[in-house]
Amino acid sequence: MSHVSATYDIGGIAMSTEQTNLATPGRIVKAAEAIYENKYKTDMEASHDGEFVAIDVLGEGCYLGDSAEAALQKARDEAPHGVFHLIRVGAPGAFSSSYGWGNESSVAWAL
Repeated sequence: MSHVSATYDIGGIAMSTEQTNLATPGRIVKAAEAIYENKYKTDMEASHDGEFVAIDVLGEGCYLGDSAEAALQKARDEAPHGVFHLIRVGAPGAFSSSYGWGNESSVAWAL
C-alpha cells in the first residue's frame, strides 16, 4: 500500500495530512513531548532548568523563555502559524496546582 499525502486548507493555513493528524490535544502533546525528548531535552536540562519551552509541533522548533508567557510570545513571534505545547524544563508538568482546606493542603498535581 502506498502512502498518499494531500494538502488541506484549515483556517486559511495549508496543512498536510500528517499535520492534520495533530487535530486533538492528546496528539499534540505526544508529538511535542517526542520532539522535546529527541531533539532538545539533554541540552535544555543541562543549562535551563526551571525555564519554559514552547515546542512547535509543526516546525519542530523550540522557543525558550524565563516564563510561560515569554516562551509562548517568542514562539508566536517566530512561528505565527505554529501549534505549541508548553514544557517546564526539568519538571513533570508546566504548572502545579493544589487544593485543601486552610493551611493543611497536602495534595498537589502536575498539570
